[in-house]
Amino acid sequence: MRRASLPVLLLLALAEFASAQTQTAAAYRITGIVVSSSDGTPVRHCHLALSQTVRAAEQRAGRSLTRQAQITADGETDDSGNFSVALSAAGAWRMVASAPGYTTQAYLQHEDSYSSAIVLTGKNPTVNIRFELPPEATITGTVVDETGEPVRIAQVRLFSVPAASPDGRPTGAKTNSAAMAMTDDRGIYEFASLEPGSYKVVVDAKPWYATPPPTGSNSGSSLDPSLNVAYAPTWYPGRDDPAQAEILTLHGGDAVEADFNLIPVPAVHLHIMTPPDEGSAQRRSFPLFKVDRAGLGGVNNSPIRMTPGAIDIDSLAPGQFQVLLQDRSQTSTRVATFQLGADGGQTVNFNSLLDQANIIIHMDGSGAADEDPPRVDFVDPESGLSATYDSGGVSIRRREQNQPREGQIQLPQGRYEVALRGQPDFYMTGMSAKGAEVTGRFLQVNPGDVTLTIHVAKGKASVSGIATTGGEPAVGAMVLLVPAGRGDPTSLTRMVRDQTNTDGSFELANVIPGQYILVAIENGWSVEWKDPSTLNPYLVQGTALDLRSGDDIQQNLEAQNP
Repeated sequence: MRRASLPVLLLLALAEFASAQTQTAAAYRITGIVVSSSDGTPVRHCHLALSQTVRAAEQRAGRSLTRQAQITADGETDDSGNFSVALSAAGAWRMVASAPGYTTQAYLQHEDSYSSAIVLTGKNPTVNIRFELPPEATITGTVVDETGEPVRIAQVRLFSVPAASPDGRPTGAKTNSAAMAMTDDRGIYEFASLEPGSYKVVVDAKPWYATPPPTGSNSGSSLDPSLNVAYAPTWYPGRDDPAQAEILTLHGGDAVEADFNLIPVPAVHLHIMTPPDEGSAQRRSFPLFKVDRAGLGGVNNSPIRMTPGAIDIDSLAPGQFQVLLQDRSQTSTRVATFQLGADGGQTVNFNSLLDQANIIIHMDGSGAADEDPPRVDFVDPESGLSATYDSGGVSIRRREQNQPREGQIQLPQGRYEVALRGQPDFYMTGMSAKGAEVTGRFLQVNPGDVTLTIHVAKGKASVSGIATTGGEPAVGAMVLLVPAGRGDPTSLTRMVRDQTNTDGSFELANVIPGQYILVAIENGWSVEWKDPSTLNPYLVQGTALDLRSGDDIQQNLEAQNP
């Protein structure tokens, strides 16, 4: 028998390899249909984008998130909304659907972008799903002035309203910025392609005829006082207090109108006096500063003048403000919160603020001496105003090995929740203070000097497992890890959430060590789980866990029915 030549053998080997690769790729597949969540009609020619996800346990085992994130696939539904996508590997796959007139969403996506991965294995290489995609929602409106004329180039901002926390923790910001639009020459704005959720809308604009008072050599010029006016930021349906704004709750396909009628008010002036050593004729030497209006963020449409030792802002509408001042070396942060009245103006003198607490911040504990420190948030639980001490790796100064690092911040007297962020594996184990009262995670300060020591540790815990119902995977169930001491102001733990995948798997990462109750609720997103009285019956049947630093707990559980 004649032997095949080497080139022929090579071609045969390549053919067999290609065939094996094709069979391997075809072995894993996601099939199903995409329909409208509002009426169940098929979504034709919907684009599907898939990416393989890496779970925290796999990352800890050395699997590269960057490398694996490059494994992607695409698909498209046919005229009947059906699809079939072949995949190159087993694993957890995230599927995102997008189509004209619909909101781009991941599979089984709920509030705060929780969704379910589609898990393929050698035992279950094919998964069939029904993907319900919500039609896009819109908010439109018209902005007019006191005469009924359209207000052009008004800045309209959309804020999402975060869910309340059933563990009694303040959420800090009452709203989160979601989108921004400008009015056209008709005064019309539009927010399109909105996801279902809760929103607030605010308009920030400047009267076209507004003229601020002259300064410098022109200060003696005549000015019609009626022209020195401003529009207060106006929250729908016409409120100057964000707490009184109407919450617009959108479902798939909703179209909501939110119109505004802006009324000018006499403008006021804000004069900020900075410490002498932080002012200079050179702009590069001016202090770092930020001026926020409560509930809205930075001031817009207001001219700012900087001179040595002073910052002046004109054309402001009265309201509550916060000024944060930081020196160029980032060794000191100062914060002033005040109500800017309608009496013409106000001076904030950082050289002689009488209601300030001067807080020296120390950090100690595991890892505190040899790594960049986390940022420190001071949150007023009543107003939601917050001040962040961000050392930038500079201002919490490195000292000798094993010595605490320190920084400084000045805050108005009051009660603050203290939280760490920026370093996900660090957590606070406690606080102690001289010159202030500490209750758990809360700090009560009065004018004067305060030394605050934040005790930190490194090594958060994680919990993973499988949620089932009747012996089958609970798909899309809400998983909650609720602190056993929820509502207790001395508790340092936080609630953690996840959503189960198609195999019922879940993973709760970056958990602050402590005592918790683990629950899974089928269709939990449809119940008032944020209400403690609604959540309590589920907790009674939950699983108690006592998590220590660095724990990686495997805990399966039965999902409860609503």
